[in-house]
Amino acid sequence: VVAPDRVLASADIQTFLGSAQIGYIAIGDEQWLTNPLSGAWEPAPEGMSAPVGLLFDRDRGIGSLLTKIQNVERLPDERLGEVETIRLRGTLPGAELAFLAPDLPETLGIELWVGAADDRVRRILLTETGSEPPTVWTFDFSAFDAPVAIEPPR
Repeated sequence: VVAPDRVLASADIQTFLGSAQIGYIAIGDEQWLTNPLSGAWEPAPEGMSAPVGLLFDRDRGIGSLLTKIQNVERLPDERLGEVETIRLRGTLPGAELAFLAPDLPETLGIELWVGAADDRVRRILLTETGSEPPTVWTFDFSAFDAPVAIEPPR
């Protein structure tokens, strides 16, 4: 993620049919996904793109979402790679993420791993209830302050 509007991500998707890895690039309003069958980059279909600039928005972005977590409880601390983290669990209203995924359930489970020494969010785990098995989204953050180039796919 590079502010104000660049994202490079990959997703491992598990379904009853098997698994697939999908790549995602967003640069402003332009967004691309890899085709799960061919692996080739393609423009994101209408309805599959999201306003990634809102991730950094002061009122609706990631930082403000963390203040909206409810029912927070502290779990045992955990080490992620080389980093000692504080682990928290709570709930988050699904409406808070509607700008990214409008069909989320009313309430999501959320877990956070925050660096004990630097207060940086290292992992966010969102759990959608209402489906069996539940859908789980895991976001890992690393390489803070490192220069990252996110360019359109070729």
